[in-house]
Amino acid sequence: MIRFSLKGKIFLISILILASIALIVFAIILPTKRQIDTLGASVIFTETTLTANYDHIQLLKKSIHELKPVYAEVASLAHATVSRDAELELITEFEDLAHKNHIVQQVSIGYQNATPPYFLFTFYNTGSFDDHIAYLAQLEHTPYLMNINSLNWQSQTKQSASSTLSLRFQGKIYITQTEL
Repeated sequence: MIRFSLKGKIFLISILILASIALIVFAIILPTKRQIDTLGASVIFTETTLTANYDHIQLLKKSIHELKPVYAEVASLAHATVSRDAELELITEFEDLAHKNHIVQQVSIGYQNATPPYFLFTFYNTGSFDDHIAYLAQLEHTPYLMNINSLNWQSQTKQSASSTLSLRFQGKIYITQTEL
């Protein structure tokens, strides 16, 4: 057996203690620190993901809540468009309206395959100014929306109390598309 001096024993114990500390640091503390750092990054990523998903869900809930008034508005505007096969019905209604107001009317219709599709009506009406105004007022109160960009008035006779005017205009009536 080897005998160590007191200095040797202290030195050997110090080396053993330092080696034990180094072993504890490199075998336990550093891997645990790496694992804690990895878990910390994972927690931050999970928190960020969950926050983004929560915000997204809140926006979806808000959008769904806001869709209810939109559906109500769309339902209230459903009468503003017509079906693709409503041409004859529309022409008949326009002719009846012209007849009621003592207007001589020529109307033509064209289907426009645009986005959205619509019927383009061309009107050439003849009658008195008052009859035209009454006709336009009743046309305005039809159950569908007709976009008219301009009215072209032209006098047919010399100025008198019962002068005859011609009125030419085009109107668009949009066609109902697929349901929402």
